Amino acid sequence: MDDLDPSKADSVGDLAACLMRVRLCAGEPAYRALERQTLHASGLLLGTRLERVRLTRSTLSDVLRGRKFPSKAFLLTFVDACGIDLETDPRWAQAWDRLAVQDQQAGPAAEEVERLRWRTKNSASNSPRPSIRSKPPELKPRTIWASTWPWPASEPKDDKACSTRT
Repeated sequence: MDDLDPSKADSVGDLAACLMRVRLCAGEPAYRALERQTLHASGLLLGTRLERVRLTRSTLSDVLRGRKFPSKAFLLTFVDACGIDLETDPRWAQAWDRLAVQDQQAGPAAEEVERLRWRTKNSASNSPRPSIRSKPPELKPRTIWASTWPWPASEPKDDKACSTRT
């Protein structure tokens, strides 16, 4: 698969790999920089009827690692922010349309499998999950030693120890 050709992406993971390559070719901008660049995103993306969206760092991380399938506006805002001309390169929108059908077909089943994995993993442990209404464990009282400031008048102060003048 050509790293920059989204038309050959067969899965969300393949699309994520393409997006990582696009980011690399754009000089590998930091997630924070992309978020700042699209902070006040407005207007239509060229060649589409979609509004630009804000690229948040958490969603960028999830999308670029293949954990989350992006919205079409998010994907196109990202590739636009990385310097790809959407008017001359419609492959990104076409790849999203094709993969969105796959994601919708596999979506509920994949989510259910993940939920079952989580339940199995957590029920296998010996420690039960605490209920929201359960009490937190009892804390032992601690003695906290603290000096008083300013010193009490009864204690003599050694001004020479604190002075920097001689």
